[in-house]
Amino acid sequence: IAALEATLVNGEKEGEEKSTVTSDYAAIMPMIQGFKAIAYTDDSKIVTKNTCKPELYKTAKEAIENVYTVPAQYNGGSIELADLLCIHHVENFGEKITATTHKSMSLAEAAQLYNLTLKFEAVHYISGDNDTEENAYSQLEEDGTFTPCYVNDKEESVVIPEGSTEKIGRSAIGRRPAVLVKLVDATNNVVLAGYIKLEITEKAATPDAIVIDKSTPQLPYLCGEQTVSITWKDMSGKILEELGMTKEEFTKGYTFVKDETYVADGKGGFIQVTAANKFAADNTYGVVTETPDGNTSTNAILNWTSNKTQRDQLIKDYKDRALTLYGKYKPVAGGTTYAIYVGIKISIAELPTTASYGNKRDAFWYPAETALADRDTVRTNVPAPDAANNVANYVKNLDDYFYHYVTEAGKEVEKSGIEFIVSEASKPVYGEIWNNKDKGMEIKYSYLFSAKNDGLTIGGKKLFVSTVEADKSKSSTKLYWGEKRATASLIATLDKTAKTITYANNDEAKVFLNLFGHNENKPNQQFAIIEVSAVYGDCEIELAPAYNFNARFLRPLDIESNDKAKFLDAEANGSSVLLGNLFKANDWRDKPVIVYNDKDKVYEAAKENNVNLYEYYGISAITLDIDNATCDVNVIGEQKPINKDVIKLTILDKVGGTAISNPIDIKTTNISKLNSVVLNYKNNMGNTKDFTIMVPVKVTYTWGTVSAKVAIAVDGTIANR
Repeated sequence: IAALEATLVNGEKEGEEKSTVTSDYAAIMPMIQGFKAIAYTDDSKIVTKNTCKPELYKTAKEAIENVYTVPAQYNGGSIELADLLCIHHVENFGEKITATTHKSMSLAEAAQLYNLTLKFEAVHYISGDNDTEENAYSQLEEDGTFTPCYVNDKEESVVIPEGSTEKIGRSAIGRRPAVLVKLVDATNNVVLAGYIKLEITEKAATPDAIVIDKSTPQLPYLCGEQTVSITWKDMSGKILEELGMTKEEFTKGYTFVKDETYVADGKGGFIQVTAANKFAADNTYGVVTETPDGNTSTNAILNWTSNKTQRDQLIKDYKDRALTLYGKYKPVAGGTTYAIYVGIKISIAELPTTASYGNKRDAFWYPAETALADRDTVRTNVPAPDAANNVANYVKNLDDYFYHYVTEAGKEVEKSGIEFIVSEASKPVYGEIWNNKDKGMEIKYSYLFSAKNDGLTIGGKKLFVSTVEADKSKSSTKLYWGEKRATASLIATLDKTAKTITYANNDEAKVFLNLFGHNENKPNQQFAIIEVSAVYGDCEIELAPAYNFNARFLRPLDIESNDKAKFLDAEANGSSVLLGNLFKANDWRDKPVIVYNDKDKVYEAAKENNVNLYEYYGISAITLDIDNATCDVNVIGEQKPINKDVIKLTILDKVGGTAISNPIDIKTTNISKLNSVVLNYKNNMGNTKDFTIMVPVKVTYTWGTVSAKVAIAVDGTIANR
């Protein structure tokens, strides 16, 4: 490194005399990897008109002849100059350098990537008529630690104690030391160099930032744009107290910098929120704007406006969900050389929660013996018999199981559906805007088949919420049932808008619906887990916690044994039971669909308020599976397959008639067969005691086939009584 000493003809300022300076340091090692200059991380202190304003002075002459760039309070203690600096470079490393836009690299990156460090040296120069070098009023370490000093009567530099008010220390005020900054490699070769000019000041040149705390109450978590504002009334006390200036002095001395936001850097300074500074994007937490006519005490002067994406980024970066975002005021020409940062502190509330989902209709929820709040199951069913209804239209509005009250025309009116109640924890922030569309918190909800259904086994097969494996953890509007996901059949669909559940009318859905009787207990029930999916706002933010309940699918028709079904053992020509005496058919309301007319001594369709129930449910055929009949003739109470050589069962068109085969047509037009067709029983004419025969029966109706085993009592041979 080579340096020359020269004497300036003129002093630093007009009218001043000679100044002795050390010449610029020349870099022996050529610039590598596109490094361009040493620069300030914060250019607010720089008032020169350089092409690249934040960069250090290029020459000692330039530094000495221009205004200072870094202030240092005489009794403020040491300043770490390295903390103020970064490296400017271009991006096309390793190529012919053509880029002109300077990028910023931190000192830590330069050290890690290239083993480059900064070294600091005092510049020896005398200003004006002074006899003492300017650098005598400072102590400078090679690492950039700068401490203001005074010169005693022995011409020794003495560090001014931090906080000192001694008169002797004030002699340093106004002195302007200069510092050479070198970027060097591991072998001390100089890559870049620049100059800092400081001024030792009476007061702190960079005051603490003004922070206006708007974190209470917290900002609700909403979809749209939100603005937090501060007024002159908020700021006035801070300006007077912390800056020591009047409102008029502030407004005349500073101008607001548009389109720039800052956060604290953790070192007592500020860093601009830009992508270049490793933030997600420029102004990634929103923008701070000034209201042009906010010069009254009540009007907003600064506004922090953010959208949901920006608030989400804030929450991601700051786990406590709180941040102070700063706007910057820069000095007007001829004013101070430092900026003032005004921060607005906000805190974003956690997502709201609901305390309850309104009221359950007592009569609709099960198990009935459980407290209403703990009941978790509702029953869905085909339409109730009505001349205007079609039993095949299995559609149920899930809102019917809930109710709440609203005021209409001054009267309290009951409405079906869920009413969401704000939790106590969320009430301070969300209570006043809860379910208010104008405030951005309209609550909407729908019903979904919960992902908890996926994989549940019912009737030997599994439920699925999607036929796509990747979607198995997502609640859905469709429910499937089958042995494998890919081939499972749709059994039900939910309409998110109408809030209805529609049962599918296909073969597999019918099998599922007829698995278990409507009066059977768990686990013999076919059901689905329903999730109440609630959101609020235009962007549909999820409202927690999700509420789940079971919707049970009631089998429309049940088949049961008829206590009139009796055989008499050893009866001549076999004993016969009338088809109508073999079974009972009741609907999901426990209403009989077939009744016995005592007057006419016949079975006929049940009618309820002029509705033919037999016809309504579409009963069309019956199958008597005599090949799989069982009996307990060997061991009473232990059903075993019938020995057909000993016991013979035959379906006859009438008593003493001819044999017929399954299925037996018993549509409405052929309902008379219930009174003619018989099941005939014969044995080997051996003497027996009472026993029971069980015959599998299948009845076909609109919703598929319902199966049951009906019991037929066999009375022992008369001779054995």
